[in-house]
Amino acid sequence: MIRNRIFYRRLVPCGGALASPQGIGSHARKIILLGGPLLLGQVTHYFHQIADSAMLGHFGDDSLELAAVGIAGLATWILMTLLWPLSSGVQALASRRYGRERRESKNDRFRTGQVLDNGLVVTFCAGAIAAGGSGVFGPILSRLVDSPKVLALSLEYISIIRFGLLPMGFFLVCQGFLGAINKTRAVMYAGVLSNLLNIFLNWLLIFGRFGFPALGVRGAALGTVFSTAIAALYLMIVLLLGEGRREYGVFRFRVLDKRVQADILRVAWPQAVQNAVALLIFLVFQTLVESYGAVYLAATHSIFSFMRLNKTLIGGFARAASIAVGNALGRGDRAEAQAVMRAAILLGGCFALAVALFVLGARGTIAAFFTNDPATQDVLRLGLLFFTGFFFLEALGFTFEIVFTGNGFGSYVLVSEVVTNLVFILGATLVARFFYPHQILWAWFSFGLYQVFHALFLAAGFVRGRWLDVRVESGSCHPRKEAV
Repeated sequence: MIRNRIFYRRLVPCGGALASPQGIGSHARKIILLGGPLLLGQVTHYFHQIADSAMLGHFGDDSLELAAVGIAGLATWILMTLLWPLSSGVQALASRRYGRERRESKNDRFRTGQVLDNGLVVTFCAGAIAAGGSGVFGPILSRLVDSPKVLALSLEYISIIRFGLLPMGFFLVCQGFLGAINKTRAVMYAGVLSNLLNIFLNWLLIFGRFGFPALGVRGAALGTVFSTAIAALYLMIVLLLGEGRREYGVFRFRVLDKRVQADILRVAWPQAVQNAVALLIFLVFQTLVESYGAVYLAATHSIFSFMRLNKTLIGGFARAASIAVGNALGRGDRAEAQAVMRAAILLGGCFALAVALFVLGARGTIAAFFTNDPATQDVLRLGLLFFTGFFFLEALGFTFEIVFTGNGFGSYVLVSEVVTNLVFILGATLVARFFYPHQILWAWFSFGLYQVFHALFLAAGFVRGRWLDVRVESGSCHPRKEAV
């Protein structure tokens, strides 16, 4: 049971003395050990989007399918804001309880396992609401999207992808729990399985292989739904047959505590609102870009899809840092939490720099990967060059965001996100569209300003240090003020 507990198992009692922090190199190595498998789990969502975009970009000759999946993908992520923050909520509570566990106490381990059971109940309700709410995008997109063909293809994708929302919710919550107890290999295997299956099903259903009809965007959506369901089932079987049920008592559902469910929601809601607002404004931004022409929408969607590589690479290790911070704060060890954060920032900067250098050297190859349309490729190469610096700065701030939201400081991230989205992505882009209706670079520059200022606000939050004083659970033995 304890052989995989990588992170800092100093058995400091609640309110006890603090352990001496290790060096930054030691913390960085431990983040890499825990974050490597989490990274492969994180890329599940990224490569689903990349596979859909790349294959659909080669399905037609006019980039309509690629433009449509850009719109529909955003709508799907908006629905997902009801689900993926629950993973952070489960992780936050379970990592604190895991940090306080006494090795000899089965009751302590069962208390940690109760977080997953309560998280699954909350996720089931949220998934049902998300699937039911998918119908609102019909009237919304009909007012925002100019092209009837792009609109029809977008709605086809959404009508199918909604059936994958509940399995994705279960996958995310199980991932959050397994990460919190430092059991991340299953997350890695599930991510690899899901991506391989999604690529195969996309090839089979988008292009119509082995006698299947060529379904285009519908095939992409079906591939994502089936591969997601298999990944969620795999994680649940691992927990059911392994240490999850035996050591932590998961899937018993004997202690369904409304306070635990409320705590999960309390940690999750700022992140849910943050991402819902950001994605809605980003959806409006995409429709503003579409008014410049479908080729600009297709190129912008491809740029943002690829540049998520920054957040995906950093996100796995930032998630590991978030878990380590939660474990440390569960033991009351603020010094160790700060040391982990510094190591995570260093790792994030290294990955962001590597991605930036790769983009600068391989712009043409990246453009050709996403589409075979020469006009779209030209815009893609220009956009990749333009955005490289902005995405580098955004990536530097992403570590702060992941650690903050995974440890109950999501309200600070929410305020920064809303302010910078309204001022720059929405406000500045509308001004640019009015004064420079034929120059896409001004719209892109407005988005870049959001990336810069959001990163600066998050860095300021780290320096202030209030993230160390957040209580994530009612009745915690470390009473601290709730951050606002």
